[in-house]
Amino acid sequence: MNVGVAEWGCRAVLNLSINNEENKNRLAAAGACEAVVTAIRLHGAMSGVVDHGWKAVCALAVDNPNNNQRLATAGAFELIVEVLKTHIQAKITVEWACWVVSCLAVNTSNNASHFAATGACETVVHFLWTRIAIPSAAETAVRAIANLAEGNELAVKQLCDSGACEGVIHALTLHSEVPGAVEW
Repeated sequence: MNVGVAEWGCRAVLNLSINNEENKNRLAAAGACEAVVTAIRLHGAMSGVVDHGWKAVCALAVDNPNNNQRLATAGAFELIVEVLKTHIQAKITVEWACWVVSCLAVNTSNNASHFAATGACETVVHFLWTRIAIPSAAETAVRAIANLAEGNELAVKQLCDSGACEGVIHALTLHSEVPGAVEW
């Protein structure tokens, strides 16, 4: 897949699917979930593909259980955890990855379970602890923790066993005077 086609194709999927259920379903039926995951997998080092690709994944998934399942089958959850683990020192990349975990885990226990099974809980907590002094990093990590924990006992256990309880409180305390650091 050509990198330019990957970047602009992901951007087109993003723009066509935002707030439009009919288009989300039409795109998914045409193979968008699989194509976007493949583009990210092939061109994960290219910022334009990553930026538009993960945004497209979120846009396709929001309030759409069928697309969530298609993304899971395409390997999106494993890929995001791989990105988290591989690029743990790359602040911007991991912030994006945490944002995607947060987006995909919100209001859906099934996705949180899938993330729990792939190691996302431990990896997000690790990122929080390694970048806790950076407000934007702390915010994306605690947002991901909050959404992973929502209504999912397995994720809650994994998060707490990994130090999320202490990490969230430390982030709240550390950033108590920085507006926006840990607001939802």
